Amino acid sequence: MVFPQNPAYKKEDIEDNFHAIDKILTRYNDDDKYYEVDIDFIIKIITYTKSYYVPYEKWEHKRIIKGLMDMKSKGMEKGCLNVRRGKKNNNQGLEMKRQEPFGWLQFGFGSGEWSKQAREMNPDIPTLIICYQQGAKNKGWDGHPIYLPMLVLPKQKFVLMFNYDEDE
Repeated sequence: MVFPQNPAYKKEDIEDNFHAIDKILTRYNDDDKYYEVDIDFIIKIITYTKSYYVPYEKWEHKRIIKGLMDMKSKGMEKGCLNVRRGKKNNNQGLEMKRQEPFGWLQFGFGSGEWSKQAREMNPDIPTLIICYQQGAKNKGWDGHPIYLPMLVLPKQKFVLMFNYDEDE
């Protein structure tokens, strides 16, 4: 599983993208449901996620998109989407505390059970788990809700390699 270590969270950096993602995801409300979607749909969602630069971090949305496009070019057209809104909190958002880069646990913004379940249910396709966080200031955020992505890669042996000289 990969996720951004330092997701953009300041209101001025995420507000427009948050509303775009929120509009796209309005019909996905069940924390426990995995929806089969096109890889292009996963890519569309990820284009609206941003993170602040952290050296040696695995997640950078442009690289993740390139990796998904590479999977698609190898014949993998479908993926899964799981939207977590905080079922126990009446879908009002999760309440995770923001961490400094590399302070997140190995499961990122969610539970190890979520990624385990995603791997078991959909072992051969990528699954995007996107978590709706309340973004409360008392939890270290900026007082604005935020969608945080985690990508569970398929069990096949994919290697995502990048030439940084080609990056814009």
